[in-house]
Amino acid sequence: MSIFVMPCLKSIASKQVGPNEQGKVQGCITGICSFASVVSPLIFSPLTALFLSDHAPFHFPGFGLTCAAFALMIAFIESFMISSACPVIDCSLSNSDFEQP
Repeated sequence: MSIFVMPCLKSIASKQVGPNEQGKVQGCITGICSFASVVSPLIFSPLTALFLSDHAPFHFPGFGLTCAAFALMIAFIESFMISSACPVIDCSLSNSDFEQP
């Protein structure tokens, strides 16, 4: 199911901005996802290793997975808070619109 996240996210974001800002939004989303792809293993791998070792603060072998599930739950709840924006309509005016008969 995670393969559907990026297309859905980009679709929602593209409807929120105008046609001249599509590249900025898509680049920003891709940058954030790339950053998360680098940072998340750096956080969750040591966390999982800590709770699987004998030196864990408390006995909970699945604590790293629980933290990841909690983060996904927060993201899921926040996704319901995204309000749908009215579609942006290109309202370019030409010189013929200002001519008087």
